[in-house]
Amino acid sequence: MTPGPANPTADAPAAPTRTDLASLTRRRLRTGLTRLRTTRSTAEWVLVALVLGGIALRLVAILSWWPVGTTNADSWPYSVYAGTNPLADPQHPAGYSTFLALVGFVTRQVAVPVLLQHLLGILAALLLFGAVRRLVGSPWPALVPAAAVLLNSDEVFLEHQILAEGPFVVAISAALYASVRAIDQPVPAWKWPLAATVLAVIAGLLRSAGLFFIPVLALAMLVGTAHSRRGRMLPSATVLVVSACLLLAYAFANLASNGRFEISPATGWHLYARVAPIANCHVFTPPKGTAGLCDPRPAPQRPGSDWYLYNPASPALRLFGRIGNHDSTLRAFALATILHEPGVYLKETFHEVEGYFVPSLHAPVYGGGCPIDCQVDWIYALTYAPDVVAQTEKGMQEFYDPFTVHVSRSGINFLHSYEHPARFGGTLLTLTSVLTLLGLLIGPRRARIGVLLFGVGGLAMLVLSTFGVYYLGRYQVPIAGPMAAGAAICLWSLWQRESGRRRRALGEGAP
Repeated sequence: MTPGPANPTADAPAAPTRTDLASLTRRRLRTGLTRLRTTRSTAEWVLVALVLGGIALRLVAILSWWPVGTTNADSWPYSVYAGTNPLADPQHPAGYSTFLALVGFVTRQVAVPVLLQHLLGILAALLLFGAVRRLVGSPWPALVPAAAVLLNSDEVFLEHQILAEGPFVVAISAALYASVRAIDQPVPAWKWPLAATVLAVIAGLLRSAGLFFIPVLALAMLVGTAHSRRGRMLPSATVLVVSACLLLAYAFANLASNGRFEISPATGWHLYARVAPIANCHVFTPPKGTAGLCDPRPAPQRPGSDWYLYNPASPALRLFGRIGNHDSTLRAFALATILHEPGVYLKETFHEVEGYFVPSLHAPVYGGGCPIDCQVDWIYALTYAPDVVAQTEKGMQEFYDPFTVHVSRSGINFLHSYEHPARFGGTLLTLTSVLTLLGLLIGPRRARIGVLLFGVGGLAMLVLSTFGVYYLGRYQVPIAGPMAAGAAICLWSLWQRESGRRRRALGEGAP
């Protein structure tokens, strides 16, 4: 008997239930996450979290203080000279005003450079991460400098102002990345050293302190590239020759523009302000035409350097007018002071430097440099210096389209409460400096070169610049990333050293 046709209803697969669909979805989700985890290391996920945290901080700043922070009096000179002649600024190098002028060709909305600076801050962190990871071959120490930039409230504050620190940080980070690439790829010997040099010069024209990174870069190229003598000399020579040519061209441009052959602006005035609180005209004869610069008051009763540079009652402003006039005359007076009182000058410089490491040791002086809180604080100037805010806004609007600043106190208060626990300075600066010095002595050669580049380069920009300018707390913020990188490389070297010791101990104990 031939069987009848099969029951199609009985043979068809059962329709999936909601429970089956949910189970299938969970399995597919787990499979997808497993595949995702295999393509990204844990360290990279940490980096993603850090970037998201950095973006969140910057969004809070943007939403709480729109369109720009206006609490720093340096903002309006940058803006004014961006609209006239960046080379004419007697207080700052031309780099940042040139940056503002280039953006100004597109738009005069002040929010645009602020948003660009926030994006550049994130880029700087990624460049530092890439540089350290490439140098040591591990992403974990590279997370430290990235975090030092991304989660640094002071960094975010400076990015939110019309100040040079934001672009400077990304320029010096890019120079460090190119330096590491030069160590990795010594052929051709000029390619990456040239890129690193150009970026370092750009950093130096944004902030003069960046110029002190160039000799550190030349030294790192000398000891860190090829093994042959000729192979080491060429990258180092590239750094020195290219930087000299670019800076000489800039100095000649200054000569044509303002009559001063200079790289840093009005160096005579700034050096005069640096030595005026300690100059003792009883121990030397002032150069011709400078006797009026002598302050008859005893040194302990004199104001700080800021007073001599900006106060209309200062001897230099009374004798020579605005900053920049007769710059060579003031330089001669300053150099004579240093030549006849080198011990006093070095002692005073040491006190200025120690203020960065132990802020409590920097005694407040009328007209002197102020600690970080007076310039880098989310609520200080808004609360205690409304006249500075009003003057800054008025000066900035000589270049930018009219704007009104809107402040959300809740967001500003949050950033203020966050900034002190996360601040780089004092203890963290001291700790990273100690690790930098230790890192020069331990670890593989490649790691020690990295400590030289990042740690010593950062210290050089802070410490050596103090010989020509006075202490100002905000100057420590831009070196947070490089210093954190140098410290992280040292800690990685210590970890590698300890791991090697343990492996050798296990090997010796094996049967």
